[in-house]
Amino acid sequence: MGGSAYAREGMDVLTLGNDVDLPTEIAVGILPSAIVKVAELSQIIKKRKEAAAKIRATVQPLLAQLKRLNPQQREKATELMYEADRLDEEASALKKKQDEVLGPYSPSGEQEVCILVNKIVYRGVSLIFGDKITTITKARRGPVKFVSRVVERVESIIAIDTLSGSTQILPSQAYTPELPDTGDSLVSQGPTTDNAANSQAAQAATDTGKA
Repeated sequence: MGGSAYAREGMDVLTLGNDVDLPTEIAVGILPSAIVKVAELSQIIKKRKEAAAKIRATVQPLLAQLKRLNPQQREKATELMYEADRLDEEASALKKKQDEVLGPYSPSGEQEVCILVNKIVYRGVSLIFGDKITTITKARRGPVKFVSRVVERVESIIAIDTLSGSTQILPSQAYTPELPDTGDSLVSQGPTTDNAANSQAAQAATDTGKA
């Protein structure tokens, strides 16, 4: 039978796949969709931090020249510094959100995550370790263990013959799961606010220069 399955800590099975080439997809370790969500959050965090840093770089020199600022300019500069603090707080909250997203789908670390096939793994089975995927191109008799390890500084998916101990690095590529399009991607949230704050900071600097 084909289909898909996910196991956070790995799996120990008799067979994987089928002899009629029905698609079979097995994921272990960190859930791929969680990796995508964390990557999206990372982009937002980066934008928040960059926006906050840009505001401070623009406004702090103005605050060093308070005597040149009129009351309205002082108020505006103070508001922008509060905005920079808010952006930093949002970035910190999003970092915690990343931990919450990964938590339920991260292996315990007590043992190496692996896929152990005792009898046979059929051609066409796709094995996913985090953000890496490999597809078996030829049926392979077990017992064979599949793991993800760093080999010469490259994250690789490896097949290990558990009887002989021989290993083989399998061809793999980056994997990104197809997520349902809900129209509210995490990446789409926030840039407008960041850009507005940057524009206000730039305007404040311009106004001060005219004072």
